Order: sequence, then structure tokens, then C-alpha cells
Amino acid sequence: MKKAIWILVLIIPVLLAGCVPFSLYPIYTDDTLVFEPALVGWWSKPDAREIYVFSADEAKGYKLTLITTDEGIRHLEAHLADIGGTTFIDLYPEETAFEESDYGGHSIPVHSFYVVEQFEPTLKILPIDMDWLGTYLKDHPDAIEYGTFGDKGVVTAPAEKIQAFLKRILEDGVVYYNTEEFERIK
Repeated sequence: MKKAIWILVLIIPVLLAGCVPFSLYPIYTDDTLVFEPALVGWWSKPDAREIYVFSADEAKGYKLTLITTDEGIRHLEAHLADIGGTTFIDLYPEETAFEESDYGGHSIPVHSFYVVEQFEPTLKILPIDMDWLGTYLKDHPDAIEYGTFGDKGVVTAPAEKIQAFLKRILEDGVVYYNTEEFERIK
């Protein structure tokens, strides 16, 4: 069975807390885009105050509507990609102007990386451990082009190089932060 790992990219605020890498560019290219109907639906964590609604958008894309009791509604673009037999997701804010507090510290429109271990019967998300990634980049300084924006590291490489980097860290045994599990509510 094909191992499905999903890297979620951008802004799921419940996961942010400084534990995801950011990128200026998406991780997908036209030839890697895929569509997975199982992602479509309403998701929430038990006892959470957020609802994540994935709906089909363009040909091979999704719209993510994030509904929170504290901060209202946010809209993101989402795309899945098959990169070397691993499925990734790339999220990006639809809004072009937003307040930093609206996006958990994202004051520039960027992508961020997550891993989804599964999407049925629950959606399990594994953020890449930033301590592990920081050590990895210190040990492999030429692994990917990146810079900083304020106190945040930002990958500056194009999609093809990000894909190669993701394949490499998956082979090297990437370490993940705590698993976040979401239940389908609709």
C-alpha cells in the first residue's frame, strides 16, 4: 500500500506555535498535482474551537475555510501533490492583506509545511519538528536555500528544489512534532 504522508503548508493556527517551516514558494508543480476526495469535508479536533472545511476548488485544488470562535473566518488555497510517492498538501492564504494576529504570526503570505499521516477515518497531522530541522540545516547548510524574516526561517528555493529537499529529509528520517488528530464532523 502506498505510504501516504501529507505535508500541510501554511496556516493551521492550532499547530503554529513556531513549529513549522515557512516557504515563499509552493511545494507542488503542475506535474505533481493530485486530487484526493477524502480530504473534502468538515474537520475538528475534539474539544476544539476551530472547524476546518476543505471543499473542492479548481481542477486539482481545494479551498480551506477555517472557522474559529475567537478569530472569525479565514480562507486558504490548498493543493495536493504526489512527490516521489508521498502525498503533500500546500496551503496558502487567499487574502492578500491581513493582520499578523489573524494568521498566527504570519505577517507575510507564505506557505508552511506539515505532514498528514492519514485522512481517514481521522485526519492526523504531524508538523515537522523545528528543533530537528534547525539541527539538520546546521549539519547540511546547502540542503535548501533559506533566509530569515524577523525571527522566522523562510525557505526561498523554488518548488523543484523544495521537492528534492522533502524527499531527502523523508529518507533521512525527519522528526515530527506532536501528532494533531482531527475528526470528520460532516
